[in-house]
Amino acid sequence: MNELLLSLVFGVAVPVLAMAMLVPSLLDKAPKEPNFHGRLVFNGLGIVWLIWIVSIFAASQLACLLASPILLGQDSVWGDSQWLSLLLPAIPLLGGTVAFGLYDDWAGDSSTRGFRGHLSALARRRLTTGGLKMVGIGLLSLATGFVVFFNGTWQSAGKAVAAGAVLALSANLMNLFDLRPGRASKAYLLGLVLVMAVWAVSIAVGYFRLSAFGAVAVALACIGPLLATLRFDLREIGMLGDAGANSMGAVLGYLSVIALPGWTLAVLALVLLAFNLFAERISFSKVIDDTPWLRKLDDLGRKSKDG
Repeated sequence: MNELLLSLVFGVAVPVLAMAMLVPSLLDKAPKEPNFHGRLVFNGLGIVWLIWIVSIFAASQLACLLASPILLGQDSVWGDSQWLSLLLPAIPLLGGTVAFGLYDDWAGDSSTRGFRGHLSALARRRLTTGGLKMVGIGLLSLATGFVVFFNGTWQSAGKAVAAGAVLALSANLMNLFDLRPGRASKAYLLGLVLVMAVWAVSIAVGYFRLSAFGAVAVALACIGPLLATLRFDLREIGMLGDAGANSMGAVLGYLSVIALPGWTLAVLALVLLAFNLFAERISFSKVIDDTPWLRKLDDLGRKSKDG
């Protein structure tokens, strides 16, 4: 139960309260741009992930302190913070993702988009802000894969590379959904449900060792930033931007790689690559608009154009 308390306080309450108090400042000072409906909204809701990173790190330090026998004695019940330890290796990746994303949101040139556009610019010896973000998140993803999996063997190196590919491609894919108010948030929520289902299977077969309370604590913590920003996103007060959408994708990728065996990571990386390349040619918005049930889900909770 203590895992759930820490998760609710540091993973949910802190981001929700912080964003509620921060949004007025963002409305006043953050860069604004027209959204899909032509409404002028601020770009900066993605900063919630920076708040979340700091809060989760603080929770991990508090858990260690409370588990100390010097502080509470040998019978302390605060010793199980495995779920926090699982999240800590993702902090550098998420911190860099927020930083690169905010820079691209606030100083980027929107005329260059997609893998092809950024790579073409690099071929002309021009580094776009989106290209910087792509390279930066890619390197951080690869580094995270090696931190989590590499143990000096070629097999572990292969798993680390596959994990890095999953992380980078997940981050980029989620950003492709951030074209309508609330769409990326809904995609993240659906992705989180799917990942938790994978966790349940992985825990049941004994591959992934984590208590039920620990798994629920991770799920609660990872839904915190969504709860902190969803109302501002759907009401078209602010937008997630690259900082928010890329971070959501990186989180889903990270939660996937830590619970899956190596061969499935290679398959998942290929699937994500296919979706990313598919999006270069086919508009996700068109697919959603042409599919009635997807269109209804996409419009759920969103303001009308004239609302």
